[in-house]
Amino acid sequence: MRQTIRLHTGAVDQAQASTSGILELLRERSGSSGSAPRSMATLLDGAWDELAAALGAQVSEPSEELSRALMRLRVLDQQLLRRIDTTGARLAPVVAQLEALPCDVDTLITMAPRLVCELGFDRAVISRVDDGVWTSECAYIPDEPEWSRTIEGVGRSHPQHLDSGLHETEIVRRRVGLLVTEAQEDPRVNRPIIEAAECHSYVATPIAAGGRVRGFVHADRFRTGIDLDGEDCHLLGAFTQILQIALSRARMSEQLSSARQGLLGLIDGLDDAGPSSPMGCSGAVGSTRRSTGLAGASGHRRRADPLAATRLTAREQEVLALLAAGMTNDDIAAELVISVSTVKDHVKNVLRKTQSRNRSEATALWHQSNRR
Repeated sequence: MRQTIRLHTGAVDQAQASTSGILELLRERSGSSGSAPRSMATLLDGAWDELAAALGAQVSEPSEELSRALMRLRVLDQQLLRRIDTTGARLAPVVAQLEALPCDVDTLITMAPRLVCELGFDRAVISRVDDGVWTSECAYIPDEPEWSRTIEGVGRSHPQHLDSGLHETEIVRRRVGLLVTEAQEDPRVNRPIIEAAECHSYVATPIAAGGRVRGFVHADRFRTGIDLDGEDCHLLGAFTQILQIALSRARMSEQLSSARQGLLGLIDGLDDAGPSSPMGCSGAVGSTRRSTGLAGASGHRRRADPLAATRLTAREQEVLALLAAGMTNDDIAAELVISVSTVKDHVKNVLRKTQSRNRSEATALWHQSNRR
């Protein structure tokens, strides 16, 4: 410690009570400050000074028990600082890659397992939770695409109901990450995936949005054979919180894009209505569009349908129309009375057939087609 502690014989209990108060104050400050590692170190140093002063006013000689407790506490605070420094150093380049990705939900879901492996894990799976059912979404193992697809397929074909028999149910209930060891013998794991992945231990963290757990991120170190620990769970949890923010931002961006395209379609519809429009203001709208650059040089000329050659099925056209209305996959599944996984398959087909890079581009094509 930073100064000699002079202890007074016979007041050990009182000193320990004072210590508890100081530590509680430390927890309150650290929990509310959001401190960076440097300020956390300052906070801990200050706490040690306060602790020394409090104990020095009480007793002249420490008991063996109190000395051991103080030594353990000092070791723990050094471990805490090392963990903060290590986590920050490992997260920084991965967060930079995440920030560089397109603001698109499907892209983030596809890339998230790859970024988890950048943190030092060997394998990762991202999955979703719909109405209490847990289903794998995307798996990634570096240099093992076939095995990745196998694990992903097993997870999709064996959705798990989140009942009391699964560890992941506890994750949903407590909203915290979990370390699972001895997975091959554990009855509370997703048995089909564990067997397909030959997994022995893993960490899992929840993806939350809107006050509910919407999915999980799972990771392990199968190749290296290194035992996972609480620090791995802490690291994955930190990444997952950042991923949650990125997903929320991407979903909002897609909704805003859909709303914008809808407004442009409304303006074009009013313009194309011509003088017969019951609103009687098509001329004003048309001039506004021309002045703001929203109208093309062709004026009212009928445009070619950008979806005419895509050969979308009737169901795919329905899905695209609902996407253009700003609906999520869950909303579309409820509207069409089909599963979310089926919706995702339709969305993938729509993107492929329309040669769109994301949902926003496909939505833009729909609006162009429907304002002809």
